[in-house]
Amino acid sequence: MTEKFHERFKIPVPIDEARKRFVSRVRNEALGRFFYRIPDGVRHEAEGTVLTILGIENRYPQTLGEQIGNDFWGNVRGVEALFIALNIAGCARSLEPIILNILSLSEVDLGIR
Repeated sequence: MTEKFHERFKIPVPIDEARKRFVSRVRNEALGRFFYRIPDGVRHEAEGTVLTILGIENRYPQTLGEQIGNDFWGNVRGVEALFIALNIAGCARSLEPIILNILSLSEVDLGIR
């Protein structure tokens, strides 16, 4: 049973719904669980770098996910900016499998690699 649920039951998933789910997965996994396991100093620097790359003014105490918002392309850019920020800190490799997993969970081709 290697097919995804929607494939087994032939349930079409509209692109808008797949994008919404992608955003939720990014916020839960990359900008949530993963991000808050990073040591405080690295996390603080990474957050500042991500917001600067995205051109977003820091609205502390909002979380990084809250500041990025629910826009699909904003979250794509946010994950990319987080990868860049962590690459500067020398720990981007730990984010790679999370990004790959998020992409693999998508029900349709989102047009991103």
